[in-house]
Amino acid sequence: MNILIASAIPYLPQIYGGVNTNTRELIAEFTARGHRASVLTRLGYCDAFGIRAAIAMKLRRRRVRCDADLGHPVFRARDPWKIVDDIPGHDVALVQDGSFRELASALEQANIPPVGYFHGLEFEDWRRDGRPLTRQDLPPRMRFFANSGFTAGRFERQYGLKPTIVPPVFRRELYETRWEPKTATFINPVPEKGLDIVLEMARRCPDIPFVFVKGWPLKPRQSLQLRKALRRLPNVELRSTVTDMRVIYRQCRVLLVPSMWERETWGRVASEAHCSGIPVLGSDRGGLPEAIGPGGVILPVTAPAEEWAAALRRLWDDKSWFMEKSAAALAYSRRDQLDVRHQVDLLLAGLEEAAATH
Repeated sequence: MNILIASAIPYLPQIYGGVNTNTRELIAEFTARGHRASVLTRLGYCDAFGIRAAIAMKLRRRRVRCDADLGHPVFRARDPWKIVDDIPGHDVALVQDGSFRELASALEQANIPPVGYFHGLEFEDWRRDGRPLTRQDLPPRMRFFANSGFTAGRFERQYGLKPTIVPPVFRRELYETRWEPKTATFINPVPEKGLDIVLEMARRCPDIPFVFVKGWPLKPRQSLQLRKALRRLPNVELRSTVTDMRVIYRQCRVLLVPSMWERETWGRVASEAHCSGIPVLGSDRGGLPEAIGPGGVILPVTAPAEEWAAALRRLWDDKSWFMEKSAAALAYSRRDQLDVRHQVDLLLAGLEEAAATH
């Protein structure tokens, strides 16, 4: 099959996040099985990459930019649903988050059957003439996948349809590393992901070295505020985004995921860290507890700062407790639900059925 993975969230290298990382991994898996796979995405104008691309498109009078710098075709446009007719030849599309309805509708009109794969709760905001959509408003033959039981449950409650659960896909060998634990690590230091909680933990645990790793793009004001806060915390190191997360996990003793985001549907970094036996200290938001499971400690997002600091301190100082959680994390990473062959089998079966019956 010729598979198109579509999303209106800017793709790599513009944004490094769970959805984009999952897209890259799926491209590799589909290609390894003999399929052709490409990406349709939004071109963001928030960085030099996007600005250069936009200028080049305008000079050449083109609506879409195509590049293969990542090893697979990527079609980028400001409004990707408007240029579906410019990229013919696809048998089926896997539509992820970001302007889902616009993309699915455009693909249907172009005779490319869309299959939904939800990594967020965008579907809760779908409206028509001011009213929430219902099951009767959805394409009757459309198939749906969700990244967690939490996401699937929210979709089922609203639309009466039960998506097939396929957690984020990844090859453990791309994340598993020889472990030299030295730091408490926090990935994506933004308020939604629990920045204030981690800053307070760092203040209360001055002897523990912390590493903050950039994820989502920071606005100039956000970047300034973060650097100002870190100047008062000599035990915190801020690192840039990396493409090989083994560099980060190699020295991570405890991964911190105290997300405050009400729409936290999984927690990909928890699953990645578990591959090396790294325990996770995280919140009870959304689908995050599914990702952490027994491989760490889960606290209510409303827990006071002293509880967060105490939980980190116990994982850091209590060797037997740490080893117990580390072993549990490693075992949990090997559960059937994260078997990449099984995950890809499920997705391909849905895509093949959609292509065959459209």
